[in-house]
Amino acid sequence: MTTISQKEAQEIINKGGVAVIDVRTPEEYSSCRLDNSINIDFLDKSFPAKIESLNKNGKYLVYCGSGGRSAQAAKLMDQKGFSDVFNLEGGVMAWLEKGMPTIQKLTL
Repeated sequence: MTTISQKEAQEIINKGGVAVIDVRTPEEYSSCRLDNSINIDFLDKSFPAKIESLNKNGKYLVYCGSGGRSAQAAKLMDQKGFSDVFNLEGGVMAWLEKGMPTIQKLTL
């Protein structure tokens, strides 16, 4: 697992071939998220099983709100044999502070 900056994460996303995983709760995910991310809730008891179902040879960028849960998730993925996992430093909060692109839920 490698912790990377927002700029490094954007470069990896732009190159393609990376799955972006948001490990926040579904409620957090629905409010604001990185484009093309999938939500796998770290706090859900089924998290380890959902992670196990992923390709261990894939490339993954993991993020949460501030970097804590994603660091734990990325460490767990390392322990389970994933070879290419990146943790977004500072999570979505730091991402927003840098003005990076997100998808936000529209409220009518």
